[in-house]
Amino acid sequence: AKSPERSGLEFDLPVHIFFKSLGLSVAPVDSMLMGGVCAVSDKPAFQAFLVGLKSQIGTDEDFREYRQDGVYLLKPMGEEFILAYDGQVVVFLGTDYAPSEDSTFAREQLNKFLRERCIELLKAQGGFRKAGWSQYLNRSDSMACFLDWDALIEYGMHTGTDIDQEGMAAYMAIPERFRNFNVSAGIRFVKGALLLDAQYHFPDGDPYQGMAGRGVPNALLHPVTGDALGFAAFSVSMPAVVKFVEEVILPISLKELQKDPAFNPADLPSLDQEIPDLGLTFRDLFKVPSGDFVFAITDFDTDEDIPEFIIGAGIGNESAHARLIKVFLTDELVQSLNLLGMGFVRQGDNLFFGSHGNLARVRNGSAGGRLPTSLRSRASRQPVFLHVQLKEVARLIRANASTTDPEIRRILYILGKLDSISYEGGMTRGTLSLNLRDPDRHSLQLLMDIIELAMLESSGL
Repeated sequence: AKSPERSGLEFDLPVHIFFKSLGLSVAPVDSMLMGGVCAVSDKPAFQAFLVGLKSQIGTDEDFREYRQDGVYLLKPMGEEFILAYDGQVVVFLGTDYAPSEDSTFAREQLNKFLRERCIELLKAQGGFRKAGWSQYLNRSDSMACFLDWDALIEYGMHTGTDIDQEGMAAYMAIPERFRNFNVSAGIRFVKGALLLDAQYHFPDGDPYQGMAGRGVPNALLHPVTGDALGFAAFSVSMPAVVKFVEEVILPISLKELQKDPAFNPADLPSLDQEIPDLGLTFRDLFKVPSGDFVFAITDFDTDEDIPEFIIGAGIGNESAHARLIKVFLTDELVQSLNLLGMGFVRQGDNLFFGSHGNLARVRNGSAGGRLPTSLRSRASRQPVFLHVQLKEVARLIRANASTTDPEIRRILYILGKLDSISYEGGMTRGTLSLNLRDPDRHSLQLLMDIIELAMLESSGL
């Protein structure tokens, strides 16, 4: 259909797309099952749409049509794909598994499986309950998807031809409770922004529970200016980080080191081993930071080697921090950093490292309050917060790149419609926001404009 509405589909309601393992009980090798669920708003229009779709693909002989349990099913011949329709909802399912042409039984079994799954989805009140995916999908999203990550990896191991075996071995060395998870994501098109929500679901319990901090204090955000190119704020629980290192990182490192015939397990340091000439153990080092960190780039000039930046960290253990500073922050290092336009500044319970201009603002407090209240509030209450001013990125591109280059002009056109991009959330759940310059403009309208521009360029118009 030239117009989506003429298809009879209800685009004011969410269209849900999902990916799932087909299962070894259906296929001899693990394969992927992909499907979608969409509401129908106009029955005659949708039926006309199906007739037109069939005529574009082939003739009636190219399809098999079924009626089962009050459901109409349509299957293209030779394709592992089925469309099902019950008068209110349309479901489609397909798989990349193709049984041998000689195996009529296998093809019929797969066909039967797809038909039954379609009917199961339709009968489950719009395809979202009892079918196993309802707990992962937010019905308020414009689009939503669910990925069984562990099944996806298993699928890649069985069917991929270019798998990085070394990387896969490292991945499989990660404890199963960290690998066994699902991912759900939803996109919302609203006025002034495009929002992407994502969440990890751990069937065996959240292994990252307790690792997230409470958000960075305002004192750490103090040097971040409102016109900064971008900044990131992280807040973690250092005791939880230490536990993660002991239970995950060190065992994985040990497995990797054991591959070396010359490796002696006694050479692997423990967190309680004292570091020579420092007088601190590795466990003491983890106590130095409080777990709150901020990083910001306030300006960038391509003629300079180093951008204007600031890094801040809260101090957790005063004695361990003092020992670390005494050993490493020598006069020679301070002078070398000074020649490069960088240095350190201590303010209260925070230590800042950055370029001279930003450190001057830390000393005299001139940056206080320049970060918008909304950003400061969001960054101080979330364990993870990231914000990039796309307007400033566009300004830098105009100043340092050729605006006659078609690719650059395309990028500037898109950036000209955008204000900023931000992410906020925790260890297993977060929201990415793409914010438009015009708060009254609908993000779906912007997306369609960009798609139209891409199609015109690809056709040479």
